[in-house]
Amino acid sequence: MVDKDESEKDRTDVQKTMLGPEVLDSEHYPEILFKSISAETSIAGTVDPAWKPDAAGADAASHGASNAQGWPLHRRSYPEIDRLRN
Repeated sequence: MVDKDESEKDRTDVQKTMLGPEVLDSEHYPEILFKSISAETSIAGTVDPAWKPDAAGADAASHGASNAQGWPLHRRSYPEIDRLRN
């Protein structure tokens, strides 16, 4: 994502800070791994091929440590995609 109101120099500085030892330390830890660990729905026992999960979980690993996280999901309707599915 690019902030259109930010100067090229500011974007370069932010990128350098994020990749540097203060934040991600990408020189020593070049990978961030995400592994899906769950998908949940409030509709019990669904076998509908159009099933959409209400929540998802992932294990994020970086700097030699991992941390499982969960997020609620909110489905948006995209008529063009839905039309192709049917």
